[in-house]
This record gives sequence, C-alpha cells and structure tokens, in this order.
Amino acid sequence: MNEMPQLDKLIAAIREEASRPEYQMSAAEPMLPMLEVSKSTQPSRASEASGQAPPMSQVFKHVDELLLISDSALFVDAAYRALLRRPADALGAQTYREKLDQGYGQMFVLAALQASGESRLLKINLAGFGIAPLVYNGWRVGRRIGLTAPARLLSNAYSGWRHLRLAASGRLSSQLWQTGSRLNHVETQQQGLATETARRLAEVVQIQRQDQQQLEQLRQQKIDHNTLHNELQRAQSAFETQSRFELQLLRARILTLQQRALVRPVTSALANARAEEKATSATDRLQQDLDDYYLAFENAHRGSHAEIITKITPYLSKLAELTPEVLVLPMVDIGCGRGEWLELLREQGFDAMGLDLSAAMVQHCLERGLHAEHGDAQHWLARQSDNSFAMISGFHIVEHLPFEQLFQLICQIWRVLAPGGVLILETPNPENVLVGSHTFYHDHSHRNPVTPTSLQFLLGYHGFVSQEVLRLNPYPEKDRIKEPGPFAERFNGHLYGPQDYGIVARKT
Repeated sequence: MNEMPQLDKLIAAIREEASRPEYQMSAAEPMLPMLEVSKSTQPSRASEASGQAPPMSQVFKHVDELLLISDSALFVDAAYRALLRRPADALGAQTYREKLDQGYGQMFVLAALQASGESRLLKINLAGFGIAPLVYNGWRVGRRIGLTAPARLLSNAYSGWRHLRLAASGRLSSQLWQTGSRLNHVETQQQGLATETARRLAEVVQIQRQDQQQLEQLRQQKIDHNTLHNELQRAQSAFETQSRFELQLLRARILTLQQRALVRPVTSALANARAEEKATSATDRLQQDLDDYYLAFENAHRGSHAEIITKITPYLSKLAELTPEVLVLPMVDIGCGRGEWLELLREQGFDAMGLDLSAAMVQHCLERGLHAEHGDAQHWLARQSDNSFAMISGFHIVEHLPFEQLFQLICQIWRVLAPGGVLILETPNPENVLVGSHTFYHDHSHRNPVTPTSLQFLLGYHGFVSQEVLRLNPYPEKDRIKEPGPFAERFNGHLYGPQDYGIVARKT
C-alpha cells in the first residue's frame, strides 16, 4: 500500500475533484455525494400531455454514460430514451433484458437499437460506439450461419472490455477508490484523525451544494464514521419522494461506481462477469429454438416477401368499403408473422398493429419499423374495449387452434369490432385435395383443415353478415392437365385449384 498522504493534500485533491461541473447541484437539490441527475430527466407538463418521453439526448451524450447503469431494466429504458427518444415498450424491454441475461452485453443492446429502422429515421448521434456496430453485425451473420454461441461470446467480451476500459480510464472511479481506501486506512490508524477528515470532507461537500442548514448541523457535533454514514442514508432516503425512475437511476449509478472503483486485471473481471451471468432455463431455450425454427420455416415454405405481398393485396379492396367514421379506428392483425400485411396497411395510411405468440416474429417486425407486440390473442382482446377496432385480421391462424379456442376467439373479435367493421380470416383450402391431404401437414403446428362451410357457419352463428369467400392462389398453369373437357376441368379444380381461401365478414 502507498504511503499515507498528508491530510491537507488529501483534502485539496478531494476539493479539486468535487469542483468538477458534473458534481454541481443547486441549493434546492437534496445532498447525495459525488453524483448528479439532470433536471432534464423529469418530463415536462407538455411532454406528459402529449404522451412523449423527454429527449434523453440532453442527459446522455456518450455511450460510456449508459455503460455506468448496471441495472438491466434501467439500462434498457435509458438506451431507448437516448437512441429512440422514447421509453422502452414492454416487448422491447423484455427482449433486451433477456439478451443481457444471456450474456450478450450492454454494447450489443446499444448497437442493436442504433441499427434499428426507428433509430436510423431519427438520426441520433451518440458518441462512443467504437466497433460495436461491427460486433453486432458479426452476431447477425453468426446467427444466420448457426454460430450463435461464438457471436454471443464475442459480443460479451467486447462489452466486458469496454467496461474495463471505462473503469481503467475513469478519473472519477480512480479517485473515489483512492480517497475511500485512504480514508479507511486513516480511520484504522488513528480515530481522531479519521473524525477530523470526515468532518472536513462533509464541509467541502456542503459548501459545494450550498446547504447551509446541514453545514451548521455538522459543525455543531463531533461526528465519527457511523454518524456520517447515517447522514448519507438520510440524504438518500429524501430522494424517495422523487420519481421512481430518478431514484433507481441514482442507486444504479452509485452501485456501478462502487463496483468499478477498484480496477482489477482483465482475467479477474471476466471471471466475475461469468460468475454473475444468469442461466437461461431449458424451457426458455426450447421456446427460443422453436421460434427461430418457425421463422426459418416461414421463410422457406410460406413464400418470399414479394410473393406474400402479391397474395394478400386483394384484401385491401375490402377495406375501401368501410365508412369514414369506422376507418379512423385502429386495426389489428392477429398472428402477424413477418408483417407483410402490416406493411401494406402502413403504406395505405392505416393505424395498424400486429400481435404474435412468437417473439422471433415480433422482433422481425420491430426491426422493420412495424408496430407489433408479443402476446396471446385471447388475453390481449379481453383487455380491449367494446366496438374499438375497424378491422381485425388473421392470416393462417384458425388451423392452429382447437375448436374451443377458435370459438372464444371469434366471440371476443365480435365484441371489440366496431359496427360496420370487417373481419378477415384466411386459411389453407381443404377443397384442394393436394392441400388437404399433403401440403397442409408440412407445418407441425397445424391441427386440422377448416372447411369454408364450417367457418362460414361459425361466423354467422356469432352474428357476422355479408360473408364473402375469396378462393386464392391456385397452382401454376403449367401443373394443370391440358386436355379439354369437363373431367379434366374438374380434376384440375380438385388437385390444382386455389390453395387458400379467405372469408371477409362484416359486423352489423
């Protein structure tokens, strides 16, 4: 251990450090040593009225400031505010917290948000990304070629290196550690000297923050280390009257500074990071694998993006029949998948969102700038108000559901759909023998084909009228029998006719 410095030099160093701009607070702010939260983090009345978060760029100008936040929930929300100018939505917060839990590191989350379409549209300039975008792109390439684990280790190692670099070069962290360790050494060597050091340190902090009342209180008593600790606890508890976000952000920064004040060798830091990493349950890993499989299956067998756009475009004409007072209401696509229908609705200027049980599908939509949420349709619809939607659609979902669930789903859709609103359901067409006996079972999650007759009756039973059946997507002409005559025509209809059918129904 270095030789103990003289007391006057120690106090001079502390005073110099405390005079830096980032530690200055107004007299009206409660005392908390060596830390400040900008008043810009509090939402204005105008922003509260508009439902928008305050511009976090006024607080975070550099990536290193975000890396000081150790709490995963606070870090994700702060990253959203800094890069997307809004709080994290529920799905985004859950997704990126899971990525942190799985060991991808904070730099991975920042790079992923920066690479999103929403961030590119906003053109947010946040300094300090370094090679994080390259590491993130490496992860995306690794995921496509089946090297997810090495890509995750690379992302984790880079985040660990950034934290070590921040801790090693952070003047504040170094001086806090030196000051704290020296004060502890002084206290163990000489009780009287420790009491005097604590008193003079308290005076410096109180002068900087212009808290005359607390200065008089500390001057009137001979405080020891325990008394100073109690005063700091009292100051911290005063912050509990402020907003929850500000208080937790303060605690997170204090904890981060304490944890990173002592600079350790790289090997020790990496070992601690691995020890603190949370293990993902086998169920979560299986669900993630299934989501990834189904997304790959959709890409391989559902058709390309352009092909699906062409197949579902005919349904747009049915929305033109909606009245103006209905068209102003929002629309929702249940089982939105990769989001082709949402993209068409957005291009037409409709207010539409998607809902899907697959987190991978929802993430795919979010990366394309579409509005989508992860959740169960039954539970989500149960929380919606009566007569609140202009259109509800479900492409290739009814064949996945047991009849009891399908019955309840149609009942809920009838309730939340506005009078004059439209329900669109599309499913594989079992009238086509090849579909009903063969291609339908390519998808392991399919239960059984649903005939047009049975689906029409179910919708009519719940009150839907003006039902129109659209039979779409026949096999290519080259597959059909070229011989003329009624037998060939009927044969072609049963084997090479429309592969899908859709029902467009209206609520009266």
